Amino acid sequence: MVEFDQDKEKTHPEFRLWLTSMSVDYFPQMLLHQSIKITSEPPKGIRSSMIRSYTSIINSKTELHWYNESQKFETWQKLYLSLSFFHAIVRERRRFGPLGWTAQYDFNDSDFRISMRQLYNMVDSFENVPFKALCYLTGQCNYGGRVTDERDRRTLNAILLDFYNEQVIDENQPYYIVNDKFKKYYIHKGETAREYLDYVKHLPDEESPLLMGLHENAII
Repeated sequence: MVEFDQDKEKTHPEFRLWLTSMSVDYFPQMLLHQSIKITSEPPKGIRSSMIRSYTSIINSKTELHWYNESQKFETWQKLYLSLSFFHAIVRERRRFGPLGWTAQYDFNDSDFRISMRQLYNMVDSFENVPFKALCYLTGQCNYGGRVTDERDRRTLNAILLDFYNEQVIDENQPYYIVNDKFKKYYIHKGETAREYLDYVKHLPDEESPLLMGLHENAII
């Protein structure tokens, strides 16, 4: 327990205390009222969301070491990229209001991180990637646990099937996440997380609603 002297004359005028916390009920309201609040807003756009997925790994020595320890490194990296695409797309569909989802589901980093850990474990633990089990855990439990509408749940799992399948890890041909029209959006093959980050940074700025599984007029 750290104690502070409350005597203002003894406190340095430039003293500041930074606290980080998740949103919890037991955080003292009086402290909140007297503090300057800073929140971390989720990134907007598919490219920005995916950049965050990679920078959070690269900027942490512990997580980067863990990322590089997979016994099936090439398969793991492709599926991590695929999961990053999926996470960005289901979040971006919220931009389109009821056209995207019937409710404003709060898909967040915790959904991504638990899905990422499960993906890592299953890639390393099984000879063949158990896509059926991964789709259930990710689509029905992690992300689907937030979904209240049955049609939204069906849509979510239909989108996930585009990212968790054998074609994603196929060595013989590139896998475009939508169709050949969007050739810049594909499952990249790289050697390191930084190479994948560099690929993500060069994705287009303008993002068509077709990437989110919507009609191109949805932007109107």
